[in-house]
Amino acid sequence: MDNVDIYIEISKMTPAPIHRKYMYLLETKRKDGTPATRESLEEIDATLHQTSLHAVNAALSRMTRPCRITIYMQDPYIGNMTRNLRKWEENEYKTAKGTQIKDAEKWETFSKYYTRHDITFVVGEHSYSKWMQGEMRK
Repeated sequence: MDNVDIYIEISKMTPAPIHRKYMYLLETKRKDGTPATRESLEEIDATLHQTSLHAVNAALSRMTRPCRITIYMQDPYIGNMTRNLRKWEENEYKTAKGTQIKDAEKWETFSKYYTRHDITFVVGEHSYSKWMQGEMRK
């Protein structure tokens, strides 16, 4: 199973729904041990957590086979919500009160990726943070 590191940065960390940029970078190792990277910079009108979920799904959609993935990001929300995935799936993405959870389709997509891959989240700044933030300011 391949190891992949995914680095995610969001331009504005305010929780309110606003226009913002996000960037993800995928990093793997070539056979000779040197890093190979792919990145994407996109824009969205959404809350911080919606942007985080969108960015994670966009990055995971690039995976063509099951991998061991470490996702580095500053918003802890997605990693924290993984504990709810099984329950949400069992309840057809509805809350205990029977209402649809917010962004249910995106969570359902994430759940499919989460069960396909071995995913770990690391919260905080990472080795690409400053570079990615600079790219988003351009």
